[in-house]
Amino acid sequence: MKKEERRSEQLSLCQCALDSASCDPMQTIYIDDPAWQTTFPRPVAPQHDEWFPGLLLRCDEVNQWGSRTTLAYLLHPGPEKYHRCWRTETPNLTVIQPNSLNLDFVAQLLALPTSTLLATTYHAELTHLYGQTKPRPHLLSPSFTFHLCPQCISEARMLRRTLALPHITICPSHHIALVERCPCGAPLHLFHQQAPPFTCHICGRDWAELPQLQTDPASHPKEQQFQRWYELFFSTRAPPLTRDVLQFLTGSILKRSLGSLIALLVERKRSPQELLNWIEQQSRSK
Repeated sequence: MKKEERRSEQLSLCQCALDSASCDPMQTIYIDDPAWQTTFPRPVAPQHDEWFPGLLLRCDEVNQWGSRTTLAYLLHPGPEKYHRCWRTETPNLTVIQPNSLNLDFVAQLLALPTSTLLATTYHAELTHLYGQTKPRPHLLSPSFTFHLCPQCISEARMLRRTLALPHITICPSHHIALVERCPCGAPLHLFHQQAPPFTCHICGRDWAELPQLQTDPASHPKEQQFQRWYELFFSTRAPPLTRDVLQFLTGSILKRSLGSLIALLVERKRSPQELLNWIEQQSRSK
């Protein structure tokens, strides 16, 4: 297929996705508009520590589109086996596969390098730690819970990448509890066809207006330990999780998800400094 024909087919598929994804006719979008040929009408760029789904929602909001509109570009075309897990209202996008989603096309429409979009996930970090070129979300955690910081939403319409990590329950920037339900009782969903971006799909409450709940100071030291371990494993000082590293950390070569590994280390009161000291000793012995 010629490049021009392939692009035309992609744009047609995306228009179909937009028609089905938009929940409100806030803005009429025509595929023959010249703006579609190069970029979105109002492109956005990632903020520091922004998580990929938050970037997609901000793109929807600034362009006055319904929730899931930008996400629809990722899902056309691509293997159906990947679509089933990402067509849900709260897909696990802590890791994404460029070759299975239309990521290059979305990057082009946002006028960004594909690597910039990947940096809003934990793709590179998990690739380094586990030595897999195509990491899957289960390497971070076998399950996924969506929660957010209302103050981050209020200040910057921001879903932080850090808050998608397992066992993190307090916003490290604002020190308030993360929220996973609206006061109306509905669970929060990332993308819902019946709601605008950043709102409850049942009562319409903006996520910025969700309660800002104080936390128990007694829980802070344990939370900080989780944060320190994540900071180390995601830093340039972190070694790959080889058999030797696992043996030192846990006394076993059993491979665990990163969330499970860190939970075990926190439970055993291990400190990141112990690993750094061990790394230094290993380098001296060589």
